[in-house]
This record gives sequence, C-alpha cells and structure tokens, in this order.
Amino acid sequence: MKSENENWNSDDNWGDESWLDQDFKLGSLLKFTIPTVLLMMFSSLYSAVDGYFVANFVSENAFASVNLVFPWTSAVIAIGLMLGTGGCAILSKQIGESNVDSASRNLSLLTLFTVVIGVLLTIVGTVFTEQIVEFLGATELLSKDATTYLRLLACFATPLLLQLASQMFFIADGRPMLGFGVGIVGGIANMILDFIFISQINMGVTGAALATGIGYSIPALTFLIYFARKNKQGLRFEMPKWNSKVIVYACFNGSSEMVTGLAGTITTFLFNIIILDIAGEMGVAAVGVIMYAQYLFQSAFLGFSQGVSPVISFNYGAKKPKRLRTVIKLSLIINLVAGIGIYILTLLTSDVVVGIYLEEGSEAFNLTKSGLILFALSFLPQGVNIFTSAMFTSLSDGKTSAFISFVRTLLLIVVFVLIFPQIIGENGIWLSVPFAEFVSIFISFLYIAKNKKNITTRGSYV
Repeated sequence: MKSENENWNSDDNWGDESWLDQDFKLGSLLKFTIPTVLLMMFSSLYSAVDGYFVANFVSENAFASVNLVFPWTSAVIAIGLMLGTGGCAILSKQIGESNVDSASRNLSLLTLFTVVIGVLLTIVGTVFTEQIVEFLGATELLSKDATTYLRLLACFATPLLLQLASQMFFIADGRPMLGFGVGIVGGIANMILDFIFISQINMGVTGAALATGIGYSIPALTFLIYFARKNKQGLRFEMPKWNSKVIVYACFNGSSEMVTGLAGTITTFLFNIIILDIAGEMGVAAVGVIMYAQYLFQSAFLGFSQGVSPVISFNYGAKKPKRLRTVIKLSLIINLVAGIGIYILTLLTSDVVVGIYLEEGSEAFNLTKSGLILFALSFLPQGVNIFTSAMFTSLSDGKTSAFISFVRTLLLIVVFVLIFPQIIGENGIWLSVPFAEFVSIFISFLYIAKNKKNITTRGSYV
C-alpha cells in the first residue's frame, strides 16, 4: 500500500498521475470542484430558459404548463443523479485501489443500464402522457400545453440520464473540465434553439421541449464517443460483464442523491396542488419561478458534492485518512459559507429574478417575490445537508446517506408542506422547506460526529 505522499501510478494505461491523488487544500479543492458546480448550475438553466422564452413569447398559462411538468423532469434527473453518483463511487474507489480494468468494465455496464432505464422512461412518458399530466394537477387551461411539452420531452429521457451520469464519470476519469465544456456547449445550444424555435418560428412549448432535448443530446453523445475511443487511456468502454451486485450497489449507494433529486419533484408537486386552491394558475407560475431559483442554487451544492465525491472515494479506497479528514473539513466550511452567500444574493436580486418571468408590480409578481424571500432561508443549511449525504455515499455507507436524505426530503418536507399552510396560510407553503432544512442540519452534524472516529482512525467504513 502506498504512503500518503506517493502519487498513484500503478497502471501504465492510465497516465502520469491521477487527478484524484492530490493533497487538496482550499484553493486546489475549489479549483477541482468549480467546473462541476458551474456545469450543474448551467444545466439547471435548461428548464429556466425554456420558462423564460415561454413566459415572454407565448403566454403566462403556457409558462404555468411548462412548470407543471417540472416534477417529471426532476424525477428523471433524480434517477440520473443516483446512477451517476452511485456509479462514480464504485469507479473512483476501484481507481484508488489501482484496478482500472474493473472500473472500465463497470463503466460500460453502468452506461448500458442507464440507456435501458432511459428507454423505459421514454415509453412511460409517451404512452401515459395524459395520465401523468392529470396526476400532476393540470387544469383545463394548462392540460393541452403540458401534454405537448411532456410527450416530446420524454423522448429525450436517455440523453438526459447520460448527460447527468457522464458528469460524474468524466470526474472519475480525471477530466472535470471536459464534462464542463460539453455541458456548456449543450446549454448554449439549448438557449440558441429556444430563441429560434419559440421567438422566431413560433413553435411554442413544442419548440421549448425540442430545444431542451437537443441540448441534452450533445453532452450525451460526446460522452459515448469519448469513452469509446480504442486508444483511450484510463477509463474506457470495454465489453461489459453482467454483474447485478454492481448495479444494485450503484443504485443503493446513490439512492440518497436520488432522494435529494426527488425532493424537487415532490415539493413542486405538493406546492402546485396546494397553491392551485389558493391562487389558481397564477400560483403555479409563482411556484415555477421559485423552483427555478431553488433548482439553480441547489445545483451549486449538488455540483460541489459531485465534484468532491470522487476525491473522498479515492482516498477511501487508497486508505488515506489524513487527506480524507482535510477534504471533509474543507467541504463543510465551503458549504456553510456558500449557503450564507447564496441567501444574501437571493435577497438582493429577488426583484430581478422574479421580473425575468413576471410583470413587475402585478399580483403574480408580488406573490412570487414574497414567497421567494421566505423560501430563500432554506439555502443557509442546504449545502451542508446535501454534502453530508453525498459524503456517506462516497464512503460506501449508502444506508446512512439514504437515511439522511429520506428524513430531510421525503419525511420532513412532506410533513411541513402539508401542515404549515393549514396553520399559517400561504406563507406556510414557502416556509416548509426552510424548516425541513434547519431540522436536517442537526441530523447531519449528529451523524458526522457519530462517525468521526471511523474517519480519523481508519479512513473507511466497515
């Protein structure tokens, strides 16, 4: 076993040095994770850009229709996060153990499994479109556009899953900037095509869905071509060997990230159902704007956790507890500071954010702004909660990771969303998520303290 200070270089096919095998400090850790943070934030703009063009060039009801379908997109994203994060933990750990050939075979297997899941989601989304839209609470005014948008968007489920998984697999391969670059290209393509399809050709929500799907496809195809090269060093596609344990372990270990992603699905769904009774279609538009802000800033926390997870998994596999402790400590500090910064930024820019989608001074504008200011409290502890869950995933402790995510999202948020509006009315909708996040941060710190000795003494979990 190598010492803390040796560079890992046992596989001649890999290269001169693994990017993961570094003694990270604050600056180098930020440099390593920022590409993933920016990429996740940029990817989160796909739906927001669709919403902007639909709101400004189609109609407010069409905008509400696109927002109504957002839980479907969030659910697919949640599955992609599960496969990418859980799979990356396996690949990075095997790289840390100097077993690149096994990692390559598992990369191929995980990619093939992702494609299969994407095809199944497309079948479900296109065959049962009307039923899904009805379940999501579409009114007569919103049903037609929501059905059109969802049916076409569902056709691109596989590219979306591959895009999300590839972000993590590029990091495991030591190429975060490549993942960042192709993600940016896909996002820019989505923006340009939204402009052409919606504002120039007047394709409405059909153009929005098509532009987003093409944007997903560019990173997905790049990922497939990159790892399929015959002369590729390091991680590469090889003939996959079926291994149900790898699939189950990747899904289980990434289940907490799926739960985190599902939070957006469940929260948006419940918000829409409750707000429809209080404020009608205008309320759905307000929820959409707030969820765009939520998704943007949550993606920053998710991006950091995705970026740092392979580093934690690598040091776990390589048995380097000193580096492991340093990375975890720095990550907690970064997320705490980022949470404060994002909260302040949201307060300062609330007028601008809401004004992008809704007419300033309108009833919908005022409703959305007041809701966003209250909802922004959730950003303060959110980064720590997301990182803690991802940390346990990276340490191959999927059980603890899943428990933290389940309590935070599928339990606390649902309970508070259902109870608070009954007690304090409309504001209870917006305050339910902040309350859930603040309760969750105590749980996060409790589990970190409980497992501190394991990290300090062994650098691994048994």
